[in-house]
Amino acid sequence: MAANGEAVKADNPNDTDKEIEAFTAHNQEVIDCQQQQIRRVQQEIKYEENKQELEKLNARLQEGPKAATTMPENNGGFTPGDEDIYRTKDYPHYRQYIHQIEQLPAELRLEELNRYLDYLLADRWTAHCNEKKSMEDTWDNQKAFLETQLGDHDNRVYNAWMDWMNCHKLGNKSDDEYLCRSDELLAQIGDEAKDHHWIQLMIFFKGLDQAMKQKIHGHPVFPNSYEDLVTLMKKLRPSIGTEAYLQTTTTNTGSSGRTSANVAKRNPRKPSMSVITKLHYPELSRD
Repeated sequence: MAANGEAVKADNPNDTDKEIEAFTAHNQEVIDCQQQQIRRVQQEIKYEENKQELEKLNARLQEGPKAATTMPENNGGFTPGDEDIYRTKDYPHYRQYIHQIEQLPAELRLEELNRYLDYLLADRWTAHCNEKKSMEDTWDNQKAFLETQLGDHDNRVYNAWMDWMNCHKLGNKSDDEYLCRSDELLAQIGDEAKDHHWIQLMIFFKGLDQAMKQKIHGHPVFPNSYEDLVTLMKKLRPSIGTEAYLQTTTTNTGSSGRTSANVAKRNPRKPSMSVITKLHYPELSRD
């Protein structure tokens, strides 16, 4: 009887189904892991295969935009940004990545984007397309998708507005660096900033250094556009540098003369030749 019972127990189909399910689940985990490893290896292989072509094109990029876009047919594209695979970091990194790919002809952008996309992002994009049945795999759609991966759009726009309104040209930064920072924040804000033309102009003007603001105030006509203001800045900046140098020289000379005069008053019987000579400098500077 026991033998028959064991046979019945062994033949129980429920136990067999559970074993099959467990075995299948385990196999699926192994398969998923292997697929991830395969994708990584494929990316490494692609990178190695295209390395020489990338180096050639990076050299072409240094020759100028025209050389970068006149590429032979079967090349490996160029590295967007650095040589790393693109992963979600922050908005400036995203903008730099997108900007460099947009230097390519439109028909090459999607291929270039997919070539350097991190495999996790690629999987998310595929899942997103499957979820949105009508979503097409296009450059504009992928670009918009990558932006959504940076976090909440409204929060980023709000923070960009605040940073932009408080953006100033620091003393150790050039006009071009200030302009670049302002453009970066405007790009992050998007069309909302473009709709406020005069506010955009005033905020940029407010952030300039005091010497430049005084120069622009003294100009006969205040610029009517962001572009005109930038052009006027570049025109006026050299004169500001010269005036600042002359003012500093005059101030230092006058200060030296006053100091020498005080020394002469304290030591009327022992005036040195250097003191007597320096006393003439203020007279010359006033002329």
